[in-house]
Amino acid sequence: MISEKFVNIFGLIFINSQMARYLGAENFGKIAFAASIFIFVQVLSQFGSGSIFLKRMSSNPTSGLKLAQASQPFRKKILLLSSISILIYLYIYTDHITFFFGIINMICCYFIVIDYLNIYNNSQLRSKINTITNVLGLIFALIIRYALVKLNFNIYWFSLPLIVFAVLPYTLRKLYFIKKNIDIKINKKETMHYTRYIKKTGGSLVIAALSVTIYTQISNFFLAKYISFSELGIFNIAMTIGVSWNFILNSIGSSYFSKIYALKEEQDVIHHFKILTLICLCIGIFVLILYIILGRFIIDSLYGPEFYRAIEILPIIVIGATLSALGTNHYRFVIKHSGYIYLTKKMFITSFISVPLSYFLIKHYQILGAAYCFLIIEFLSLTLLNYFFKRGMIFNIHLSLFSILVKGKRYQ
Repeated sequence: MISEKFVNIFGLIFINSQMARYLGAENFGKIAFAASIFIFVQVLSQFGSGSIFLKRMSSNPTSGLKLAQASQPFRKKILLLSSISILIYLYIYTDHITFFFGIINMICCYFIVIDYLNIYNNSQLRSKINTITNVLGLIFALIIRYALVKLNFNIYWFSLPLIVFAVLPYTLRKLYFIKKNIDIKINKKETMHYTRYIKKTGGSLVIAALSVTIYTQISNFFLAKYISFSELGIFNIAMTIGVSWNFILNSIGSSYFSKIYALKEEQDVIHHFKILTLICLCIGIFVLILYIILGRFIIDSLYGPEFYRAIEILPIIVIGATLSALGTNHYRFVIKHSGYIYLTKKMFITSFISVPLSYFLIKHYQILGAAYCFLIIEFLSLTLLNYFFKRGMIFNIHLSLFSILVKGKRYQ
């Protein structure tokens, strides 16, 4: 899984870096703005299915595949309706470049939303299939990107490697799935049952996920509106680089929770959750040191002088990224305890706080304020806003971990 995520991030960084360097900060900011809007479409269309599919496929693969297939038409309808609304907005209120890349992001979102095979392979410990298919998609995308830069193609052609990187891996995974003759038949009654289930269970999760999207993307909107597309482009480069290593923590978390979801004893669940949290903290500290040492070299090598302002906010974003990855594991921990309603309320409060906080910090501190907003929100989401779940269960876990880190012994 780590190899698969590394390939994805490697492709994203190197495709985007060449695009950013060639097109400039302002045009890259326009592309980033279109991508930010369609993240909402992607999250809404997935309807909380990622965590639900992983949990079901880990414990019952056949049932998980039925759930994924049965819910496809429902999620496609959401994708279509929400995409049309966004594209109308982009056509009226933005320029041709932003609108065009909105269409491209809609295409990419479609293949992300329907790709439950990626989750299935991870749940069955077949992540090498994802890695191989993603490597092939990456190779073709990089070749196309290199040719576009060398031949001085205009900005619109840079949509092609983005589409290839989204479409080709899914197509190859689908062909592999068919070749393996994994035949899952669903009757009409089962389809209705699974669709109702995803609507009921996913309904709470999608509100939580949309709330997460609001507080992670709201800074992009304020930077574009009140500062400039150029600053937005620089901020997105810093976010891409600063969060790129998170695939390590997320892959470890996904693998670990495949085991945690199957555990029955509460004591075992908490024990493994503590181990996972300590592992993620140690990796996060190590990565922070690396970024402090190598940050300038990375930005200079990949993006050039126009993006130097990203260097000063990289450490802030790396710390925030560590907290974000820990927050994802806590999210899964709450799901393990069926805390769907709690997550909905928590994420709503988080997004409610993030809007005025982001506005204030960006208006006063611009790109630095956007970075601090990311850090503050991730800290609150991980700590205070989790502490009311099940009468302080997570607070007690954190207290125990703090005792281990400070005193070197288990908290009683």
